[in-house]
Amino acid sequence: MDYKLKHYKRSKYIRITISSKAGVLVTAPKWVGKKEIERFVIDKQDWIEKNKSIIKDRLSKQGKKEKIFPPFATCGARAKKLIRDRLYFFNKHYHFSFQKISVRDQKTRWGSCSSAGTLSFNYRLFFVPLELCDYVVVHELCHTKEMNHSAKFWKMVSETIPDYRALQVALRKFGLATD
Repeated sequence: MDYKLKHYKRSKYIRITISSKAGVLVTAPKWVGKKEIERFVIDKQDWIEKNKSIIKDRLSKQGKKEKIFPPFATCGARAKKLIRDRLYFFNKHYHFSFQKISVRDQKTRWGSCSSAGTLSFNYRLFFVPLELCDYVVVHELCHTKEMNHSAKFWKMVSETIPDYRALQVALRKFGLATD
């Protein structure tokens, strides 16, 4: 089985992703050896083949239609303004502190919060319905106080986004489709 391998020191698990452009990508922590990775890939071979087939079917049904987003260079500043405005709007309620706001061209995440207090957002949030953007902004803002998904975390999110569960589902359906 052909696959690309990337080691990351921040990875905690071996992970397999499949995309129409990159094919099979295995990411693993730096400390995991080649033999263990090969065993993992062999164990997941049925899953890999099934999902490669699903992607192939989707592409043929779509006729290569993919969600096309304008390049970051053309709309990154507007995306950053929108996200910053929404962040400050919601933070009037929470009064949480954070170090930095970053809006970037991220391939796999809508947003993230580092332990150092940096809030990072995907510029593509500019193109989703505002309520989905708000959900991601509040989700990451709440991570500045709770770096987990505990009941306490979700209670904080629900203070300003009471329908967060429905928005989670909608965001998954919207997808990132950037491969």
